[in-house]
Amino acid sequence: MAIKIYNSLTKKKEEFIPLEKNKVGMYVCGPTVYDVSHIGHLRSAFVFDHIFRYFQYQGWEVTFVRNITDIDDKVIQRALQDLVKTKQDINALSLKKKVKEVSEYYTRLYLEDLRNFDLKTPHIQPKVTEHIPEIIVMIQKLLDKGMAYEAGGNVYFCVREFADYGKLSHQSVDQMLAGARVEKEQNKKDPLDFALWKKVKPDEPCWDSPWGSGRPGWHIECSAMSIKYLAETFDIHGGGRDLIFPHHENEIAQSQGATGKQFARYWIHNGLLTVEGEKMSKSRGNFITAKNILQNNHPETLKMLFLSSHYASPLDYSELRIKEAAKSRQRFLVFFQKVDELSLRCQYGKGQNNILSNPIIKDRDIEVTRYVKKFTDSMDDDFNTPKALSVLFDLVSLGNKIFTEQTIDLELKYFLTSKIAQILRELGMVLGLFLHKEEKMDNQNKEFINALMQVIIGARQLLKQKNNFETADYIRSQLQNIGILLEDNRAGASSWRMLDIKNKK
Repeated sequence: MAIKIYNSLTKKKEEFIPLEKNKVGMYVCGPTVYDVSHIGHLRSAFVFDHIFRYFQYQGWEVTFVRNITDIDDKVIQRALQDLVKTKQDINALSLKKKVKEVSEYYTRLYLEDLRNFDLKTPHIQPKVTEHIPEIIVMIQKLLDKGMAYEAGGNVYFCVREFADYGKLSHQSVDQMLAGARVEKEQNKKDPLDFALWKKVKPDEPCWDSPWGSGRPGWHIECSAMSIKYLAETFDIHGGGRDLIFPHHENEIAQSQGATGKQFARYWIHNGLLTVEGEKMSKSRGNFITAKNILQNNHPETLKMLFLSSHYASPLDYSELRIKEAAKSRQRFLVFFQKVDELSLRCQYGKGQNNILSNPIIKDRDIEVTRYVKKFTDSMDDDFNTPKALSVLFDLVSLGNKIFTEQTIDLELKYFLTSKIAQILRELGMVLGLFLHKEEKMDNQNKEFINALMQVIIGARQLLKQKNNFETADYIRSQLQNIGILLEDNRAGASSWRMLDIKNKK
């Protein structure tokens, strides 16, 4: 089955046909580095992480580019605030130095958050300040073609010179003009025209250009960098839904205006995130940073929450939903641990040839293969992670069913469930899950602890047979306090497992 993508440009789901066979060029708009990352940033980064992973899983060669905006009004404003707060003199030298410090500091924090979240590093992470020459060349092309004009040291793109303006947001120029909040500038010919180059303001960082000292406008950076590292026409451009207009609309206009060629062929936009039904903001007190969420939750718990909703849909974060996500993750951890425990109780390997000839294995292989196909079919259908995740839960249910089958001996149970665990890890990796196996003790320690737990379980059984339930419950609660959960079944037998360090449920 071919991969189908909902293309924001055409507003329909289309078969993905790359420019080069089995190769994908993907550019994603990254952060403006003036503050700490929040969970909305994490969601956007995670969406394109599992898209990236799925292409690789299917054997595609991917070139993944995500930019970092390290010069912008917001970065400069943050630098000014820091200078005022520390009572430093504001001049060209101090502001330039502080802007660099601010951008480098928040870039470092952003990349650290992504590493803590176990996201893949893009192949290229270009910064605006390192690509000023490419930006100047592109602006000059637009001037030469009459698509832009210089006014008072600024350079503006002339929106009405680009006939297709509005094709991404599916609005006419007049509709955008009526609904847009556009700041009026004295030198602009049209309120919708946007800055390609901004004339330097007192003390601000600047670069020399044919039009005088200044710095790039926001939109031009992504066009220049995506074209440099991918091509004038490339496969996929991504970002948050809030970037469709004006940022991505302007990217298309200036890129196609400069090259005369189609820019990105498929546009993928992730839905935005709210907190308890409200837009996230510091003023509302619901601003959840990446570091805050990861202090109390395993990274994969948040991923479970993200995966439960289609990437293009809005997503609401709540304490209830994060707790549900923790429980969902725990189901997988319990299954993996049961498989590990089963390996201690059987002598798998001695009768392997007999096991492989068992007809049950063929039936289970067919069943597991069907699940794998359901998983890839779900991901092929516009990266439908809720459906893909449900397949992983189905596989866990199949494994748990095998654990309880009375007609299967321990060795065969281990063979079947360990194979399901392996498939779960392989498919989970596509979704950014189960990336690190829980730290395991060496076999000698595992066997010792398992033997010790069997003694404790046996002692509890004797206590319960003598109706000393209070002491039996006390032993159980004390074990849980140190991270070991005893699970009693209806037949009176007990099993044990280690609890997850975070989200102990």
